Amino acid sequence: MKALRERLGLDGDRDAGMTLIEVVVALFIFAIISTGVLYSMLSVVHSTRDSRARHVAANLAAQEIDLARDVADLFTLTGGSHDVILNGDTFTVTVATQWVSDPNTDLFCGAGGGSIKYKRVNVTVEWTGMIAPVRADTVIDPRNRINDPQLGTILVSVLGSSGSGMSGISVTAVPSAIPDGATALTQTPSATDAQGCSYILKVRPGNYDVSISKSGYISNTQETSPPKQVKVTAGASISADFAYDNQGGIRATVGSNAPAGAYLPNNLDTTFIPLQSATSVYYGKYTGSATSTNTAKVKDYSVYPSDGGYEVMAGKFVGASTATTGCLSPDPSAWADGLIGAITYGGNRDPGVSTLPGASASSAPVSVRMGVITLSGNWASGNNYLKAVSATGTPADPGCATPLRMTYTFGQVLPSSGSITIALPYGSWQLFSGSNTSQTSTIASPRMAVTLPSTITPAGSVATLDPRVVLP
Repeated sequence: MKALRERLGLDGDRDAGMTLIEVVVALFIFAIISTGVLYSMLSVVHSTRDSRARHVAANLAAQEIDLARDVADLFTLTGGSHDVILNGDTFTVTVATQWVSDPNTDLFCGAGGGSIKYKRVNVTVEWTGMIAPVRADTVIDPRNRINDPQLGTILVSVLGSSGSGMSGISVTAVPSAIPDGATALTQTPSATDAQGCSYILKVRPGNYDVSISKSGYISNTQETSPPKQVKVTAGASISADFAYDNQGGIRATVGSNAPAGAYLPNNLDTTFIPLQSATSVYYGKYTGSATSTNTAKVKDYSVYPSDGGYEVMAGKFVGASTATTGCLSPDPSAWADGLIGAITYGGNRDPGVSTLPGASASSAPVSVRMGVITLSGNWASGNNYLKAVSATGTPADPGCATPLRMTYTFGQVLPSSGSITIALPYGSWQLFSGSNTSQTSTIASPRMAVTLPSTITPAGSVATLDPRVVLP
């Protein structure tokens, strides 16, 4: 046995112990088992904590539903969001409300169509580390219908440039010029709530002019108090929706390409074209002094804020439609590319400019080019007032339909001798001189000078002010 033991090496291995590899393998196996146990323990703890938090969240949601049902005036129930801290957890409670005509369909203010009967309340409770939020919903049925069967409701919706509701906007509604049964309201409508909604209840059927207003605000049609006409019918709701926001500013340097001392009309129109829309917006009159000798005239405009921005041009641009060929002359992009001699010319609008709600005009500068004419000769005192009227020019001019033709005045600017420079919107013009009350004497073509691509047509003494530039 001793010899066998020696041959097998049993006596030598009895005191040898574990090798380093065996220790590492054992620790690795222990780590795997420990990780599984720890993960299971953490999962149990997290599940228990989430279950407890979910129970608290459900109670908070039920509490909000009870508070909503306890509101005496449902028009004051507009929702919102607030935080609640319990057991070291922060719960965010969000309440959203909508008027509905049927529990299964939403009717946001301004949507119109049908009677509003109920108010739906949606409550969402969220917290850090949640698996899923807790939600609760209810529909509140007022004791009486909101709409009187014999009367109607006007739903007013005011949204800002971001698409969110604008609160605190004053609302008015008066019978239209043709009232068709409409009568003056007995109560002043409430200002818009946090969702940008106002509800004018129990209105006699007929035609009403609805308008909104707030200091420093402007609509997407560039009106400080935009109107909407609605027709109220018995037992139903009608909408009046507005896009309205804190006005932004644009500082336009009008006639930026005109030389020093150039005169601009004292009643010049300015056109703003939203870059995200094909619809032009006319806004404001340039009212700078006609006797100013500044190189260019700077005018600050208040406009509806737009990230997309506006293209700005001098004159009253009117797009073509089925009813009219429009007045396209002020738009440089409406002038087709073409050759004048050996040079190719093309038209492009000036770069646009964007503005944000409440932004100052100085933060959004833009240059606005115009056509330039030099007038020379002598004008007697009392016959030195100047007027410009749209005319038919060269084929390159896209034109201005007769009912839309522009008329601009400069005042008493024609000199007794020498020459002056004036700036006008792009297009074709006839110039007239005269007295303060009447300017009817045509200024002949020899007295006018322009630079290419602008031209002077001797017949009719028409100056065509061309916005196109040399193309490479």
